Amino acid sequence: MIGYAVNNACRLALKDVAFRQALTVDPEATLRSVRPELTDAEVAAFLNGDVAALCAMGAHRYLLGFLGRFRLLGLDWDTYVGRLREAYESDPAARTDISP
Repeated sequence: MIGYAVNNACRLALKDVAFRQALTVDPEATLRSVRPELTDAEVAAFLNGDVAALCAMGAHRYLLGFLGRFRLLGLDWDTYVGRLREAYESDPAARTDISP
């Protein structure tokens, strides 16, 4: 199912305090522990805070927003919104699924 693992990682960041803390200590190992497994591209997008790419991979913007809320993976709320807006403005035809 497209996006399931990405959405599950975001849900874990919201619900599981130990997972959230582990993301701050060793984000790559923590992301690779998610089941079902994240792809290498999904892990890279998380590590780069590339929320536009994660949306394109099927992530739900509401769940992704928790990364910014908890200041995970180099994101805060303004960065999260700014990156989505930037992706939309740079190519609105290709990114209609991520409009802010």
